[in-house]
Amino acid sequence: MNFDGEWPGHDERVIGLQFLKQLRSFSDGNPTRRVHQLEPGRKYAITTKVQLQNAGNARIQLSIDNESLIDWTGPVSDLSADARWHRASPGFGSAPGVQAQIEQIRLRLP
Repeated sequence: MNFDGEWPGHDERVIGLQFLKQLRSFSDGNPTRRVHQLEPGRKYAITTKVQLQNAGNARIQLSIDNESLIDWTGPVSDLSADARWHRASPGFGSAPGVQAQIEQIRLRLP
């Protein structure tokens, strides 16, 4: 997922699933693209829910301060990652030059 990205040639700040069907989060054809402005210095409660469903589908939901911004269901094969984000072990991170403070992370595994 890409949060509040600014991209060359795009004046809007957007949230969306990055590389959904090989589309960037700011691409007009990305069905999860939402214009949304995060305010610097403000705390947000971000909730993300990922569920694997039958027949190779997944559902990804994202809300910020209880406002639903993304609710996507589709084939897992539509999802991919930027090669620069592949890591030997799982973790959390942000792009170079991005400052974010994470105060709490709660994971619930099935």
